[in-house]
Amino acid sequence: MKLSVHTLLNGAVDYAGLFPPAGLDMASAVRNYSRYVSGEDAWALGRFVVPVSRLEEFNFHVQAHALEERTRARNAEGRGESWSLSALSDGDLGPDLDRVKQFNRWHGERDERPRVNIDAIEVKVASKEAISAARKLLSDSLRVFFEVPVEGEPDALLSAIAAARGAAKVRTGGASHEMAPTAQALVGFFDACLRHGVRFKATGGLHHPLCKALATDPGAPGRPHVTHGFLNVLLTAAFLYDGMSPEEALAVATEQSAGEFPFDDVGVEWKGHRLTAEAMSVIRRDFAVSFGSSSFEEPMAGLRRLKLC
Repeated sequence: MKLSVHTLLNGAVDYAGLFPPAGLDMASAVRNYSRYVSGEDAWALGRFVVPVSRLEEFNFHVQAHALEERTRARNAEGRGESWSLSALSDGDLGPDLDRVKQFNRWHGERDERPRVNIDAIEVKVASKEAISAARKLLSDSLRVFFEVPVEGEPDALLSAIAAARGAAKVRTGGASHEMAPTAQALVGFFDACLRHGVRFKATGGLHHPLCKALATDPGAPGRPHVTHGFLNVLLTAAFLYDGMSPEEALAVATEQSAGEFPFDDVGVEWKGHRLTAEAMSVIRRDFAVSFGSSSFEEPMAGLRRLKLC
């Protein structure tokens, strides 16, 4: 594997197997994450994403799975030693935060494997006022991702997120292709995040490394359906952060040829633009934090097909 690929994708894939299109039951998602966190691709694995309303269900299944592992005597002390979770607020934020605190307190008092901790929360908001109100309830021990609309004029919301010392969450797809924003809207959103100094995570439809253009939407002439690629998303953000213009970055976002992204041990290029591995490490820390996917295996298989890992 090229070192620069490892740097770009280290801990990048938040596992959202509970959500469509995978839509797994809790037991299956827990078993999968346990396997991933101790597997050969663990270097790319990020947080386990779970709704706050399902934390008790998660506890039941993670304990049942741990018991199964001990019963089979499969490395009970090391397997799945530490799990980081991102909790999706799907109710009233105040009570949800109380449940998160209770969850972390309960797990903090237990000396069992896997060690589990919620260190991030995701909140859907639609106004500056909602962001400010949420920030008053949140503690600095939780990284908060505010999900905001990607289309339109995001500056006001991103300004409020910056003031709240939060990060943004952008939806790049969904249950249908129509839910994917245009590449222009996505680049505009990343550029606005950069101008406001706001980190972001992306989620939705990011199962494959490179984007694909699909049939044109008959209800929106000239707007093809797009499935965005996670390499496109991360590299578009990275080149923008490194000083590329939004106009050029749009071509990165829509690049469908892996050969145009030659990775080596010290970086990656795109049509004469060079990005070093050191720069990618800073960008992942300070700008493009992660991306959510309902599958962990599909993104890794896609990288293998491109001989990138």
